[in-house]
Amino acid sequence: MQKYNWSCRVKVKKRKRTGQPTSVAPNHLERDFHATEPLQKLVTDITYLPFG
Repeated sequence: MQKYNWSCRVKVKKRKRTGQPTSVAPNHLERDFHATEPLQKLVTDITYLPFG
């Protein structure tokens, strides 16, 4: 790599924020996912979205 003047890029690690989250949504389902009719309880996973 020195012969051709190439250099590699080093990724900077992102630091995680410490402390309490600013707000926590109330748990309305309380792990009861059984619904008596269709489209009564809809849930999703948003852990892949970067926040903060």
